Amino acid sequence: MKSFGAFLLSPVAGLIVAASVPTLHASLQATDDGVPSTMDLGGTSADPAQYIMGYTPGYTRSVGAVIAGWSTSYNSLIVQSGANIDGEGTLWTGVDVGADYNSIVLTGSSTWNLNGDYLRAGSSGSNNSIIVENASKIIGASFLSVGDNVGNNNSLTIRGLGSSISVSDGLNIGNDFGGEGGILTLESGGLLKLDATYGGAISIATNNYIHFAGGFLAWKGDWAEVIDSLADSGKFKAWNGTEFVSISSAEMSLRYYLTNAEALAATGIDGLGGYTLAMVVPEPSTWALIGAGMAGLVAGMGRKRLAGGR
Repeated sequence: MKSFGAFLLSPVAGLIVAASVPTLHASLQATDDGVPSTMDLGGTSADPAQYIMGYTPGYTRSVGAVIAGWSTSYNSLIVQSGANIDGEGTLWTGVDVGADYNSIVLTGSSTWNLNGDYLRAGSSGSNNSIIVENASKIIGASFLSVGDNVGNNNSLTIRGLGSSISVSDGLNIGNDFGGEGGILTLESGGLLKLDATYGGAISIATNNYIHFAGGFLAWKGDWAEVIDSLADSGKFKAWNGTEFVSISSAEMSLRYYLTNAEALAATGIDGLGGYTLAMVVPEPSTWALIGAGMAGLVAGMGRKRLAGGR
């Protein structure tokens, strides 16, 4: 098994954490009930137009479609402090050409329920992002797309144990319109849970990738061969301590868990019975660097692979 070193303490991961919740706009645009469904005032890199749901801790709200950046750049929505948002429409960044550097961040144990609608990280705009971190969750997404039109370098990151996105029908990274550099990053225990039960549920276009940095992909059913094929076709990369590098199926750890109890005992994550869990496992010599909880989870995955659980 190839070692990818102490990727969970990588400079890249540190920079992402530092950038995930920017400094407040000089004139904060709106909070809680005042946040509009389309945030499109626009700002600059140093002074983005900011909107906060969860300005009041534990804030709850029902919303329709929500867009950060329809035609302008540097709009930022932060969902924080245990906010609970019940959605009936797409959650979307970077819709039109020129709608660049827009962001949505869920942090601080917040939840967004999409109730069967789409989650779209970037479309015709470029360099847009969605980040789910600090035990936050997006649930009820039907499809997840990262860069679904001509825009480039759009991204979605799931970071930290307890942080997750649940998707029912499919995952698309990139598209046939020519957009490149779309990246889904699974970091430090972050989990993408895919319930689609057909082999083409994950589509990754040329020059678009899934990045593994200590996070997990859980796909309902026994999909080890399909995941291996994606890895061997160059669709996956892993952090090596300096950069993300291409990997093959030989460097993946895959395990199909028949029951929830089996999955919970091995990984510490509940509700994964009937799923194939995929990750890139670091060498045991690096576990001490990634914290006791994460090390135990990684160790469970590693033991299952060594025991022939692939």
